[in-house]
Amino acid sequence: MRYFIIVMIGALLLSAPAIAKRSSQPTVTVEELRSMQTRQFESEFDTVFPSVIGVLTDAGYTIDEANKDSGFISASAATLTKVSGLGLNSRKTTPKVRVFIEPRGQNNTQVRISLVEHYYYGYNGKPYRDEDTVVSTSAAYEEIFSKVQAVIARRIGSSPQ
Repeated sequence: MRYFIIVMIGALLLSAPAIAKRSSQPTVTVEELRSMQTRQFESEFDTVFPSVIGVLTDAGYTIDEANKDSGFISASAATLTKVSGLGLNSRKTTPKVRVFIEPRGQNNTQVRISLVEHYYYGYNGKPYRDEDTVVSTSAAYEEIFSKVQAVIARRIGSSPQ
């Protein structure tokens, strides 16, 4: 029994850095984050809304909710599970996206995207921590916005005049 306890303590100590380690993201102000997350598109709401849904779907997200009346879209991607410490410690990471699309006059629509990493930590099959971390790297947002712009351009170019 004593040997088992020593092995368990050792496993926990060895796995602690793996559990605590998270991707380092730059510290940004609220204004900087809002600026990264928000873009204006010179297009109608009825073109932008399905364009955003298409980009998220193409990126591997599953649309959890899409409400055109409110302009809100919620989506999540596949969960990645990492196990450590003799299989007792687990960390699940689920990328999530929340989008708010708002018409801003004729032929002008604002899109705000919030990328979130949802972390779920467990030990021996039981949860012990659950948290969300907002992605604060501009490249992630730029990639999505450039794809949205490309889809909007295709939609406008292929629409009957």
